Amino acid sequence: MGAWEHGSLEIYPNPAREVLSVKVSGLNAGRDYTIEIYNISGIKMTEITVTEGQDEFRLNVADYATGIYSALIKEGNKAITSGKFLINR
Repeated sequence: MGAWEHGSLEIYPNPAREVLSVKVSGLNAGRDYTIEIYNISGIKMTEITVTEGQDEFRLNVADYATGIYSALIKEGNKAITSGKFLINR
């Protein structure tokens, strides 16, 4: 089974203010994945490389403007899953 059928993404708290947690699960071991965060305009805000054994990340989003953002898990150029979150101050 490929990662497409198994990958999941949990983003909390949603809405967030200063810190955001991103949890990934169900990805195939031994492959390289990234989590990319985009603002509503499609500008990449950050990119995190997911290494084996890591499944949860805390991001400082204090400098992000209030608005809607997307988090995307990718393997190379292939999107696996995504989620949206809100920054609200």
